Amino acid sequence: MGLEGLPAGAVREVVEIRPGKKFISYRVPMPCEGPEVRRDRDGRLFLVYMYLCYVFRWHRGESRVRIYAGYVDQDFRWPLPWELNIDGEWDRATLVRRAREWTFRHRSRFEKDVPVPPD
Repeated sequence: MGLEGLPAGAVREVVEIRPGKKFISYRVPMPCEGPEVRRDRDGRLFLVYMYLCYVFRWHRGESRVRIYAGYVDQDFRWPLPWELNIDGEWDRATLVRRAREWTFRHRSRFEKDVPVPPD
């Protein structure tokens, strides 16, 4: 499609905000990395997954998932004040599903219906 400068998977859309008022927008997939299995300094296994700008770090045997800002390959210096509890099996699919659900619920708290101003 030739969408130079846009992330892979970008899709062009024409959005009509009111009759006769259209603009071009691009829908891009949410950035994600992982999930990967890693070891911390103490040798404990953890899963790490990044979705959007949130990094989820889940140690084996724990129900608490710590949430950070950044990318999978950064060290974990930017903890965020939220946690995610998972009572399910420690596996990649569970972390991905729950992290995406948490991200959707968290971000939806900030959405507002903004009316379109009249001409």
